[in-house]
Parts: sequence; structure tokens; C-alpha cells
Amino acid sequence: MKAKAMARRFVGPILVFIAAALHAQPQGPANDLPQPYRTARDWGQLPIGVKWAAVTAVEPARDGSVFVIHRCFANSCAGRSESPILKFDAAGKLLASWGAGMFVFPHGATVDRDGNLWVTDARGENGKGHQVFKFSPAGQVLMTLGQAGVSGSGPRLFDQPTDVVVAANGDIFVTDSHRNGTNNRVVKFTKDGAFVKEWGKKGNGRGEFSEPHTIAIDSTGRLFVGDRENNRIQIFDQDGRFLDEWRQFGRPSGIFITSDDTIYVADSESGPDTGAHELPGIKKGIRIGSAKDGRVTTFIEDLESTAADHSGAEGVGVDAQGNVYGAVVRRQMLERHVPATQAPVDRPFELPPPTGTSPIGTTSWLVSDASRPESLDRGNAKREVEVVAWYPSDVGARGEPAPYLRWGLFEVQGFAELLRVGRSAYDHLAGVKTHALLDLPPAASPAKLPVIVFAAGYGGFGSAHTALFEDLASHGYAVLNVVHPYEEGAALLSGNRAVSFVSDGKPRQPYLDVVNEWRKEDDTMAAVTSSTSADEQRRILRGYFATTPNTVAAMKRWVDDTRLVLDRLSSLSSETAAGMLARRLDMARIGVGGHSMGGVVAGEFCVEDGRCRAGLNLDGVPQFGRMIDRPLDRPFLMVYSARPGRLGASDVIYGRAKPYYRVDIVNTRHLDFSDMIFWGGPLRALNAFGSLAPERITAITRAVVLQYFDQVLLGRTSRLLNGQQAFGELTVKR
Repeated sequence: MKAKAMARRFVGPILVFIAAALHAQPQGPANDLPQPYRTARDWGQLPIGVKWAAVTAVEPARDGSVFVIHRCFANSCAGRSESPILKFDAAGKLLASWGAGMFVFPHGATVDRDGNLWVTDARGENGKGHQVFKFSPAGQVLMTLGQAGVSGSGPRLFDQPTDVVVAANGDIFVTDSHRNGTNNRVVKFTKDGAFVKEWGKKGNGRGEFSEPHTIAIDSTGRLFVGDRENNRIQIFDQDGRFLDEWRQFGRPSGIFITSDDTIYVADSESGPDTGAHELPGIKKGIRIGSAKDGRVTTFIEDLESTAADHSGAEGVGVDAQGNVYGAVVRRQMLERHVPATQAPVDRPFELPPPTGTSPIGTTSWLVSDASRPESLDRGNAKREVEVVAWYPSDVGARGEPAPYLRWGLFEVQGFAELLRVGRSAYDHLAGVKTHALLDLPPAASPAKLPVIVFAAGYGGFGSAHTALFEDLASHGYAVLNVVHPYEEGAALLSGNRAVSFVSDGKPRQPYLDVVNEWRKEDDTMAAVTSSTSADEQRRILRGYFATTPNTVAAMKRWVDDTRLVLDRLSSLSSETAAGMLARRLDMARIGVGGHSMGGVVAGEFCVEDGRCRAGLNLDGVPQFGRMIDRPLDRPFLMVYSARPGRLGASDVIYGRAKPYYRVDIVNTRHLDFSDMIFWGGPLRALNAFGSLAPERITAITRAVVLQYFDQVLLGRTSRLLNGQQAFGELTVKR
């Protein structure tokens, strides 16, 4: 609500940082403020068959419900049948939806003191648009301002009305004119919709506007107008008298003021000047401060805060618990920022016990390649790769318990910093106990152990697959986890030097160069999966691959690392646990698998290296590399999560494997195939997981991986892969 309404809200961020921020308030927008929030994206249950279009406004109501306005499909409702207005309960359950066929370009919104929802339509087409609607909480139209489809000036017409707010006495204030609009004004009406007055014109002086994009009201009745192209907030009384001008909140796209006069300002456009007078050097995001004195205390930095494109939240809303909602237009999503102090305190979780009978040993070693200069760190002359292995040992063997975080808290602290929740957010993982002992000799029998070479995802964590590794080892497999330095959470190099894809609290640039190439991946995969032509699917994929040279280079680097690990096994000292294990490996029965990027690398390695007898990919989409042109003459298994638009995206590539197995698992997300589903912490607030219980999806993942490799490497028929399923959540296709 933009009027005073909320009885309760989160009081504030960490006080010590607030105190520091208050000592010297900058005259312009600041980028380096405290950020005590955890972010979840795509919060809220959508109607069946609907995905977020451009989200433009979020308005929490007094009764705990949340109204979300989005533009039906992509960035317009013109000619669409979807409902642009969605009503949720506080947990994100969809309660109602309406407005289908009424809008062209829904834009701003507010909830008045009686719980009624007001929404503006900022374009006109085919007899619709250029209006302001008042709805009851149940969706009944109570009032309409403006003439449908007619753009104009004066007391009865609007030209692209952008936002609306309602005062305590019922008076209505509308900001009128989007970019390049003709009016650039604020229009005042009585509670019955009678015109009272207007003020403003195009310009940059006091009381003049260039794209008045948003409006809010504080507890004293002052009006705060986001004068976006002038990069300022102008403050007026309700008769239109100019009171003040603020520039410290950035370039205002959306404004929300709570009952205690905390102001939230969404800046979705600062950055390189595209001709609309943006603010170079200023990060996009939501700045939070006091509507009383204008001090800015907190900042929720946008996911693409320095991108040249306009991005991030345009609309902003805050509920009674202090959760901040961002309405994101270009990325088409709804964001929910949860105050960090609300998050529950996590405790160490228990790794599920292995399902096999063998005790488990684990060890690690380092290999290097002097012929490959380290391209990701100029301070290291040669490429070094760490291997962490799990394997069966003998009953009664003694050793020191293996830590869960093999690289200590260093492995997760950089990740926590990226989430802006503090380095200690995952400290509870230090207390997790494993079922493995360090540096044991391998079991005396059998004479040779089948091998599974594995890799985590890009920016992933080797420790986050411990539950899977332990289970495979308990069934007699030797698992070699290849750790790719500078591109995962942690790797230990020579001289006990730990490195990560994070450095000084920021992702390394080569890492960003890769992930920035994936921005169009969702749309590309959706196009692939919606096509029924294999030739068209391959055409789309090849076009996408041509735009990802850094990703392809990283994949090749990881393939070379995997080859290096296998090539160097014979050079390991027989006096070490690693050397003893290496001499027991059955090099004729090697399976290669991985999660995410690790799974993609498995596919490429199996195409290139005949030592791979079978490949496995846990939800890595799409399959980069040469497999699109070079069919795999060995078995391959692809496991898909239920991520929208991804099911079957790589089938046109994998379908020529001999044979190809596909497993789909419902109600899952990408990280569910790792231990991270047990981690809790900020990931819980990020909605990073599906709805299956951690123990359940872990049991499913273990069974699928074990039975697949048992069948293709050991010749043991898999009941699961041959139709005798023990899990109703999965579907097997061949």
C-alpha cells in the first residue's frame, strides 16, 4: 500500500551498518550501502499454462494478500487472453485473477485504505487503454477514469497514465505520461472521480516533469513523484505546491512508502546513457531510507546492476513483515527480498546413510600439466587439477573421519558473499558428519573397481555431491570427483593455496564471461522444446552455441582436465592411498557423469575419449560441443528436472546414443540433484528447490545413477530403467 496502512513491518537492517551509513549521507545515489536481504525470484503460484510476463507493480494489502500486475505475455496485453491482475496470499498461493481483455499496457497500481486495487493502463490500442481502473478486492470494477482508447489532455483524458495513489480522504492522484508522452503532469480528482486540478509540464525545473513514472504518499500526506528522466523525486503537498527535490535515491521507476515513513525506491534504469539521461556509474536496485529526512540507509542491488540494458525492478512493494517485492519488467519475473534477520538459524544436517554395505574411504591428490598454462590465473604458470575420490574399503579399517566441507568454510564463504548474506551464512555446514574415513586403503576385493568420473556444475561445489559419492562407493564403485580450479566453489592447489570462482567477494571475470553468455538460454531452450522438427531444433541450438565461445572454451578446459586426471593415474605413488587406489581401478569400466556443466562435460568427453564406456548428465542443459554433429556410440543417460522449458531440450543430440535413456523427475529444480537441498540458509529464501523432500529426491537420484551404471558397466539389469519403477515421481523414456 502507498498510503499509510501497515501496522507492522520489519524494523531495519543490521544496526552497526546503519549507523555507519548515517554518519555521512551522500548528495547523490550510493552503491556501497548495507544489503541485509536474501532474494527469491519468481515467487508466487501462477495459473496453469501461464508464466510471468513483464511484471510492473506489486501491492501488498492490509489483509496480507498481495496483488501483482503483469503484462499478460511478454510486454503487452493487447489481444491476449491472460489475466494481468493476480491476487496471492502471503505464502504465494494464487487466490484469484482478473482483468483479461481489459488492458493494453498495465503499468502502475496502488491499494487504498479500504483494500481496493487501482491500476493504470499506459498505452492505447483498438479502443482500450489510457485509463485508470478501481477494483474491489474481489475484482469488481468500481470506477474508471479516462476514456477507453483515447489519448489526450484536459480533465477527462490521459496520455499514458503511469501510476496512481489515493490519499486518506479518498482524493486520487494520477501521474500522466510515460516516455515521450505529451502531458507530464499530476492530475487530482475527488474520491468520486471529479476533476480537481492538475500541475506540471515538460521540463526540468521545479514542478516540471520528464516522464513522471511513479507516485506515493507519506504519513503526513506529502506526495512523492518519481520524475524519472530528470533522475529525481519531487515532493509536493496535495495542492501541488513544490516542497523539495531528492536525487540520492537514484533514477526512480517505482516508489513505496510504509506507514512508518520508510521509503523504497526502485531504480531500473541507471547506467550508461542511452539518450534518456540515465545516471552513469550508478547501480540499479532498490534504495531504502527515510521519507522524513531523505537519508538512504540500505540498498538491494539488482541481479544485473551494471548492465547496459534497463533491468531490475520497476515497481516495488513491501508487506507487513518487511519483505520487499520487486516487479521486474525486462527479465519478466517477480522478486521477493526477505530481511536477513528473519531467516531461521540452520543447524548441521545429517547426510543420508549409504545404501550399500561397504565401508567408505576417501582421499585426494593433485595433478598438473606443464604444457597447459593456467589461463584463469596469471600467477600460476601451469594448469593444476585436484581430484577427490571415494571408494570401498574394508571392514575394521581405521582412519580420521572425513569433513563434509573438504576445503573448510572457504568453499562456501565466497558463495555466501555473493548472496549478500554474510560470510557466515553456511557456517553450520562445518558440523555435518560424513560416513567416510580419510586415506584408507581400498578394499582387498574385488581386484578391480569400476570407475565413475564426476564433476559438479559451473560455480558448483564438490562437497555438495557427497551423499551420491558415498552411496556409489558403498556399492563398490571408485568415484573420482574432478575439481576444476577457479570455476568451482573451492580447489586446493600446490602450496596449500585454495582458490574459488569468487575472489574478494566478487565472481572472477572469466567466470562472468561464461555465465553472461547464458542470458538467452531460457528463451532458446523454450524455442527448442516447442519445435517438433529435429532439423529446426538443431538449427536453433547451433545458432545459440555460436554465441557462447567462452562457454565452449570452459567445456573444453574441463574435458582436458578430465583427460589429464585419467592420464596421470599411473604416475601416483604406490605408497599413498591415491596410488593404491589408482592401481585397483578397472580402466575398461569407466563411466563419466556430472551435474549441470559437469554433465555437459561428460557428454563431450565421451564423444572424444574412448575410455568412457557410458555417460550421465544430471540436468545440464543444453549439450554444448561436438555431440550435435558426432553421434555417441555408447550409452548415455539424461536426467531432467522439472524446470520449465527444458524437458527434452537435448534429446535431438542425445537421441542418437546407443542406447539413450531419459529420466524426467517431477516437482524438482536444478539444485535438487545435489546435497544443497539439505543446506537450507539463503537458498531456502531463494526458492531454489522443488517440492520433493530432500531425503526423497536424494534417494531417487542415488537409485537412478547406481542402477544406470550397474546396467551399462556391470551388466546388471536395472529394474528402474526397464519399467519396474519404485518411484512414482519419475518417468523413464528410451
